Amino acid sequence: MQALLYFLLATVISYLASVQLGPVNLRVIQCTVQFNKAYALRVGFGGCVPELFYTALAFFITELISPEQFEQAWMHFITLPVFLFLAITNLRKKHTPAEISDTPPSHRKGFWEGFVLASLNPQLITFWLLIIAFLKTKNLLIDITWVEKGAFIIGSAAGAFLLQLSFILVAGRYKEWILKKAGKSFNKIIGGLFLLLALVDAVKLIKTLI
Repeated sequence: MQALLYFLLATVISYLASVQLGPVNLRVIQCTVQFNKAYALRVGFGGCVPELFYTALAFFITELISPEQFEQAWMHFITLPVFLFLAITNLRKKHTPAEISDTPPSHRKGFWEGFVLASLNPQLITFWLLIIAFLKTKNLLIDITWVEKGAFIIGSAAGAFLLQLSFILVAGRYKEWILKKAGKSFNKIIGGLFLLLALVDAVKLIKTLI
């Protein structure tokens, strides 16, 4: 029973925390509109797997160091180039009829695409470090069994996956409307959002270095 509660707790936390736009979220929306729900689902699933590793690692690190020590500028040196690359790629991409297609790349590529995007987001581990440390101050996650810890870890991935599924359902439902409104500018809009994420990351980096 306790394990189920920890699973649900992590699921809710992960779902709510994943609402903010990130590389996986944007890519899932883009794939839903340009390809189909099945391919986007694989991208979303691949993007949830790193949650398992990062949450497990966060448990280990919280027993060694304080979460404040991990909130350093180095993470932005990883995320900033990734956001810039995705922004430039989408801004330079020319719209062709083939881009809006029900024939997506291989499903295996979709999984690894999501996996890599999420893996290159070290903010995940910082988030779970802070969450786990906070919960421990509330006398939660203390002296828990491996089963309960595993349930919490799985819940972190489940919440992220449910959020990706929500994005897919919404984007799929309004696919025609999105294409009608965005038209040939769809890739540029996605690129602009990635550029916005890069700018936010750059501001955070500057603040940590000053």
